[in-house]
Amino acid sequence: MSTHQSPTRALPSHAMPGWRLDNAHPGRGARVVHDDVLGYPRLVADIGGTYARFGLVQGPDNQLCHVHKLLVADYADPALAVRAYLARLADDGVAVKPPVAAAIAIATPIV
Repeated sequence: MSTHQSPTRALPSHAMPGWRLDNAHPGRGARVVHDDVLGYPRLVADIGGTYARFGLVQGPDNQLCHVHKLLVADYADPALAVRAYLARLADDGVAVKPPVAAAIAIATPIV
């Protein structure tokens, strides 16, 4: 039995603000990384039964901006809705880099 175990719990938010455990590579152990390694902008989405709401966070001290609401029924899947949101920003003349990360909440029934 190995005496080395990879951390599997989240770091307490007060312990190291901005830092988190990254377990994305099983077998290599967890590593602690700072959220700023991901870069910006970051896409944030809330996809419900009727509407999908999208926005961007463009830096570590920025609030959510460029918020738009799209009808879910207009898109066959979430990826198409994301593309439509980004195209709408371009159509509105908003110059943003492609998102480097995303947090997407999707409503679904619990059975």
